[in-house]
Amino acid sequence: MAKMLEQFTVKRAKDGFLLTIEDESGSVTKLLADEDQLVEIVDEIERAQELEEADGDEDDADEDDE
Repeated sequence: MAKMLEQFTVKRAKDGFLLTIEDESGSVTKLLADEDQLVEIVDEIERAQELEEADGDEDDADEDDE
């Protein structure tokens, strides 16, 4: 089961960027990422938002048909 995100930080590191992710239980995960990977993360978030907005638009259209 997925845990809820509590907080995260991104800091420049010697080998790229250090992502520190803390979940609701206080468990911390640290990951190194390069700039391209951070761009991919942002792109995926934007795609997910666009899909959610498109689904909302479809729901609105269905309501108009009634």
